[in-house]
Amino acid sequence: MKRRWAFLLSFVLGAVALGLEWRSGSLRLEAREMQTQDFLHDIVTPNVVANALLDHSEVLARSALPAAGTSSFCLFLSQRRKEPAWRWTVWPLLFLYLVFVLGPI
Repeated sequence: MKRRWAFLLSFVLGAVALGLEWRSGSLRLEAREMQTQDFLHDIVTPNVVANALLDHSEVLARSALPAAGTSSFCLFLSQRRKEPAWRWTVWPLLFLYLVFVLGPI
């Protein structure tokens, strides 16, 4: 277990980054839905709750970026140390993170 710390840290941080980005996207969609409903009902005043959700979504998205970067670095470190681990399990997590970051939402 002591020899695989870079892989385990990489796996955990990749999962955290993916989870934060997932939650950020769901909050962003919920805020957009509120704004759309306000627009359809001709409400002129800005929705404070929707703006707060968008701000919270931005904070989550910005905090997921260092987690993904650190996960990539730990994965590289694990490769360099030739740790006996399943490094291929981290690549899908980081790939899904990139899909969510670069996606249309």
